[in-house]
Amino acid sequence: MSNYLLSHCNFIHIPKCGGTAVQSALWKLKTVTDKAAQEITTPHHGHLFASQMPENGKPFFSFVRNPVSWWMSFYHWNMNPAHSRFSTDELTTTSFDEWIRDYGPFWLGFYTKLVRRYLGKDTLFPSANKVEIIGRTEHMYTDLRTMLNVIGQPYDVAVMNDLISGKLKFDSRRSNTQTYDRKAVSMESRELIKKCEFYMYETFGYKL
Repeated sequence: MSNYLLSHCNFIHIPKCGGTAVQSALWKLKTVTDKAAQEITTPHHGHLFASQMPENGKPFFSFVRNPVSWWMSFYHWNMNPAHSRFSTDELTTTSFDEWIRDYGPFWLGFYTKLVRRYLGKDTLFPSANKVEIIGRTEHMYTDLRTMLNVIGQPYDVAVMNDLISGKLKFDSRRSNTQTYDRKAVSMESRELIKKCEFYMYETFGYKL
């Protein structure tokens, strides 16, 4: 997973916030054309915080995601033992609600910390790089168009229109469905997530 340097701005990829789909769009929009020159990554292809990015004077943009759907994605990704960060006991949980109930007190708050660090707003990792232009993955392509227009970043308008209309779709490996089914998560879990990730709700306007 990588960040990108565009001609007029920089993209920060926050984990599990639709970054793979954004990256695919940036290539299709012809804002990324040279992987070697524009891709910024670590030796193990990890994500980079704003503080780890070059200071080139260009604005940064990124995307965030509804905290409940972010944690659901985190849970399901970690339920695969091949790359899981979960303990053996966590891997025996049979539902997201069960995991939140039993392990939420350990994990919750992590999403807020990650976002603040990726955006350059964690005082433990001070940086001149600050991400101030932030979209929500729930309406990814319309937000992407708005952000690129605000920045003044050129892009292929016809491709953007096709992305927004749904005429242009990526395969499942390069797309990211940002659905949040409230019926699939108990109110108890949602309330605990909001309590622990209140910064995300307050800052980005998410609702319970």
